[in-house]
Amino acid sequence: MNQFSIKQINLMIACLLIFLFNSSQCYAEENLERAWDFGIGFGYGNSSNPFIGADDIPSYLSLDIAVYGENFFFDNGELGYTLLEKQNFGLNLITTYNSERIYYSYLNNLGLSIFSSENSFGLSSNSPFVALDEDTVVTFSEPLPPILPSSGNPFPLGNQILPFSIANKRWSLNMGFELIYDSHFGSINYQYTQNVNKTHSGSDMILGFTKNWQKKRWGFSSTVTAHWKSAQLVNYYYGVGEVYNSLFDIDYHPGSSIDVGVNLTANYRLTNHLSLVASVKFNKFASAIKNSPIIDESFKSIIFTGLYYRF
Repeated sequence: MNQFSIKQINLMIACLLIFLFNSSQCYAEENLERAWDFGIGFGYGNSSNPFIGADDIPSYLSLDIAVYGENFFFDNGELGYTLLEKQNFGLNLITTYNSERIYYSYLNNLGLSIFSSENSFGLSSNSPFVALDEDTVVTFSEPLPPILPSSGNPFPLGNQILPFSIANKRWSLNMGFELIYDSHFGSINYQYTQNVNKTHSGSDMILGFTKNWQKKRWGFSSTVTAHWKSAQLVNYYYGVGEVYNSLFDIDYHPGSSIDVGVNLTANYRLTNHLSLVASVKFNKFASAIKNSPIIDESFKSIIFTGLYYRF
């Protein structure tokens, strides 16, 4: 059964686990059922980072781990309990965590142009240059006066770059349920999860359709998803708090978003255990995310190519 969810084992390779899991399902031996799956992928992968001035996320090694009990299961970071399982239908309780925090591990000092032709950010006359609240730390690296004068522009017109850093966000632990429906046309997966560790107290929903097919040694998988994210989730991971909004005199108060994604995977079975794998994922952000002042891309992409060994 092919399932789509947001999951990861290792911080460096979180975005690739979905691809490798889909791949392993494509070329698994027919009618083989066992209580565990373990695989290793090694090659080259890259996930784009949509944050301003951020580094892309490389990957060279990935682990695929799944353990299945009578009702409980662990599947690449997703812990679940099966409530109902029929021939073509399943209902699971799931516990997982949000992968969007990974971007913050690859941030550089962000640079925003002040008073330039590219944007219209203006500093509030009463805002300090070093600001701290519950979620946000804005620290400028240049020795600047603590408070702007009440009138006048202390900077000449043009590209004045003020590097700053944003505090890391926490991982989000989520709980919810998952519905799965399989047919000869493909697999439909629906998930709803709610944040339970008070990281942002938001929720999200994922609706995905997956189609797998095989031709001799070749295996292919395609997935199309719609991912709804609540306003609390979007604001926590893509906003920077009221202090930043006041400091730059901008108004970013995002609502909920619906991102659309496409995932394509191909593999060629070299032996019963070893396969060549290539995958690409494209995710288009909704306006609530791409309008964030710290985002400079309207999409993210993930690619991977290499070898996958399934034990």
